[in-house]
Amino acid sequence: RETFGTENYRYETCQEHRINYATALDEVSHGEMRDMLHRQADYMIQALFGQPPAYYVLIAVPTPADADKHFDGRQSVGDMYEHGPRRLVARDIGPSLRHEFFHAYHFGHMERIGQRHPLWLQEGLATLFEDYELQDDGSIRFLPNERQASVKARARSGRLTPWKDLMALSAEEFMKDSQRLYPQV
Repeated sequence: RETFGTENYRYETCQEHRINYATALDEVSHGEMRDMLHRQADYMIQALFGQPPAYYVLIAVPTPADADKHFDGRQSVGDMYEHGPRRLVARDIGPSLRHEFFHAYHFGHMERIGQRHPLWLQEGLATLFEDYELQDDGSIRFLPNERQASVKARARSGRLTPWKDLMALSAEEFMKDSQRLYPQV
């Protein structure tokens, strides 16, 4: 509230999922985003993590102007989860938000079990959550997306990175080639 004020923003807290929201979305869009993330959180808790993070995560969807300020004018940055401040800033409520939200919960799980999973594993799992359909029974049906088409084409042409090489990459090396490696993992 100190950063964005109250005129263009709505604020909400979900104690069950340990989420604080600060969004510049209209009421309908805010509600749809919240419901989508709560259902994703329920699935991740049930299928993967056992419980939400032990801390609250801020999910901010600022105005375009405020997003530009936050990302220092870098239009190529869509959304980002920063674990130190437990903050996810998103430009919109699409696939990248769902990807970064997975990271927020995954970090909570890694802290709880005292493990830091390799970046290729973190990003590979997060990419699954970019495109999905929420099912009536609470499950998620993951959908093919542009990453799948890309990796299939690379596989057909024999241009995939061997798993032993990919898994040996440092986080820095992995991120230098992230556009090519994200679809594979």
